[in-house]
Amino acid sequence: MTDTAPAPAPARRWTRDTAMDLVVSLALLALAIAYLVLSSQIELRREAAPGQMDARAWPMFLGVAAVVTAGLLVLRTMLRGADPRDEIETAQPGGLLRVGGTMAIALAYLALWAVNDLVLPGIRIPVFPIATALAVVALLLLYGHRGWKGLVIYPIALAALNWVLFAMLLRIPL
Repeated sequence: MTDTAPAPAPARRWTRDTAMDLVVSLALLALAIAYLVLSSQIELRREAAPGQMDARAWPMFLGVAAVVTAGLLVLRTMLRGADPRDEIETAQPGGLLRVGGTMAIALAYLALWAVNDLVLPGIRIPVFPIATALAVVALLLLYGHRGWKGLVIYPIALAALNWVLFAMLLRIPL
């Protein structure tokens, strides 16, 4: 019986996939840090009492979680390299168009969100729920949903839920 030492692990090569993974994980880390900084600057209507949560609490919690996760992803990529790409499917036709459309819808939604309220003679119309419903409808259409129930019920329910949760219960200005 002979004792043999285990074979040394093959030297890890810096591949194009590793570089791509590192660039993506560093970009995610930068976005997470920017999100955390911006979430700490949320304007509060009133300070929370000791032991209570304010409008900054959840965004900051999510920002810290995103920074930690992205940092771990950077560290993992630097230590282990890229995962094999054997099982990745090829890009589907129209995929880039959908990504671009999603970005355009998101930017339009943010632009509409900044409007606050429409004031007509004697009527104040909040823009947020309308913009939310329209953005959801646009996204559903972009990704191929065509049923009228989903295009009507889901956007209205989602907009109403967001409005009730944030504007009425949490009193966060939308």
